[in-house]
Amino acid sequence: MKRPQVKYIALLIIIIFLLLFGLAQFVGSSCSAIGGCKQCWDTVSRDVYSDLCPSSDPCWAEAHEMQHNALVDLLLCACKNAKASDYSDENINKQITDVYKVMSGYDIQIQELCDSPSLYLTKWSYG
Repeated sequence: MKRPQVKYIALLIIIIFLLLFGLAQFVGSSCSAIGGCKQCWDTVSRDVYSDLCPSSDPCWAEAHEMQHNALVDLLLCACKNAKASDYSDENINKQITDVYKVMSGYDIQIQELCDSPSLYLTKWSYG
């Protein structure tokens, strides 16, 4: 007679786990770091308050747009640090160029990217 209670408890635990897992998919975020620089972004689209919105009102930001803009900020910070150290850390340099390649699909030299970032790193508008 106690067996059905065990089944219900196990079923309840499974349902709670699935609900928590599903909820995590909707409120998740992801981060990336290079050296002392770190940026995070939401993994789901949502309304945001941002200077990248067309007005001062909140606007809709797609997850891929938030990721792109966070990676631009990450690369700008990492480039500033790489430049300050005269590009002496090969590991940091490679991380920077690897992230840029993933973002753009293009290979680039570290000095070319970091000496003229405005030519390569542009944030996307929301809304």
